Amino acid sequence: MKLISPLDVERVRKGDSKYLVRELFKKIYFDLEITKKTPMPRPMGLWLKSWKGPRRYEFIKNCQQSLNGDQKWLVFILEKFLNYFNVE
Repeated sequence: MKLISPLDVERVRKGDSKYLVRELFKKIYFDLEITKKTPMPRPMGLWLKSWKGPRRYEFIKNCQQSLNGDQKWLVFILEKFLNYFNVE
């Protein structure tokens, strides 16, 4: 496949990143309605419930205690990133 018109970057930046797929779907399946996407929630609070928090010196001890699940995930993944690249 080849894109015959330029990509609408403004549309992508405004959050309509799959507009090409949706337009193609409408052309092929014109009688079907495209349903609005419902994101699947991740139970990060449950998954990280027993996590003791980051161990690197850059983090304040027990800094994760007052965070919600998604915030804990961000701290968790930041520590993994720092460990991966051995950043000190």
